Amino acid sequence: MVKHLRLMLLVAAATAAAALGGCSTGQIQGRVVEGDRPAVLVVDRDDARLGQAGVPGTLIHLTLDPGTMRAKPVGSDRSGVDGRFVIDVNTPGAGFLHTDVEVAARREGYRPSVDQLRVPSSRKRVLIVLTPGQGSEHTQEEHILEQTLRLGQPYMD
Repeated sequence: MVKHLRLMLLVAAATAAAALGGCSTGQIQGRVVEGDRPAVLVVDRDDARLGQAGVPGTLIHLTLDPGTMRAKPVGSDRSGVDGRFVIDVNTPGAGFLHTDVEVAARREGYRPSVDQLRVPSSRKRVLIVLTPGQGSEHTQEEHILEQTLRLGQPYMD
């Protein structure tokens, strides 16, 4: 009896270690559409808005643990001709544990859409809404770097 109990506990511990130790990763699937207000939404996979015409060529970046000292880029993709995208979140427990990410979507000619969310389950999708307006694919940090390099160019020759 004690041997069976130990064996069951060992199997349960091994299963839990495999699930929490990195074998589980998440995936974010969704679509980029045009709308009146920028938004990043988690919706059911049969949400009617996912059927709207997509915005192709949108650059989507994911950052793990946004707003912390441990923030780390974990994936990116560019939406296809139909506005769809798929990004693997290769982080232990993503899609299984509560994993917070920042989703940042940028495209030339559209205002950026940025928000934080939990990596949704496989039954959900991410709907990104972009609004036409002034915007680019570059982040503010990239603009600062480009400007610094341009201003320093005369001193680098």
